[in-house]
Amino acid sequence: MNSETWAVNAHSLPQDPQNLYQHTVQEQAIRDVRNQDIQLKWAGFLIRGIAFFIDMIILDFLFLILGFVGGSAMGISLKSMHLETPSEELVRFLLGLYLLVWILLFCTYFIFFMAFGGQTPGKMFLRIRVLTKDQQPLTPGRAMLRTLGYFISGSLLLGLGFLMIIFHPQKRALHDLLAGTVVIKDTSSECT
Repeated sequence: MNSETWAVNAHSLPQDPQNLYQHTVQEQAIRDVRNQDIQLKWAGFLIRGIAFFIDMIILDFLFLILGFVGGSAMGISLKSMHLETPSEELVRFLLGLYLLVWILLFCTYFIFFMAFGGQTPGKMFLRIRVLTKDQQPLTPGRAMLRTLGYFISGSLLLGLGFLMIIFHPQKRALHDLLAGTVVIKDTSSECT
């Protein structure tokens, strides 16, 4: 039983005894929502931006390693074909391949970490976490939808989808609204 004490005013109770249970359930739901809002701390624009920056540094490092390995293999292949300079078609193909690999790495990174723990390394470092708006862990499908929403928030809308965090009461970006997610400050690891 909760140690919280409730003062009951006889005039505030419904006159019909059948509605008494429904009235009590509604009061409990209102109290739970209020306590829930107090416990959750929404992660704002700055902390989320820093976490994203950390993740981009990690992704750039991973891509650098892939690029080094792929570039070395490509250099060996070009030498074996006795090509000093690649053709324009080959350069276009390689740039397209470069972009495709970057997008796949980006999506894999964010989908994996969001679906299995709700935190990328950047979010772990700053102790923020992504949950559904019902405070459940993300499914792989929802993580994929949220990750694809990054492209809408950033590229298609020139970053305006991210700026919504500043104005939304729950600090949600466009990709959060699309995927039904929230980003909270993770207090589960703090000592009390």
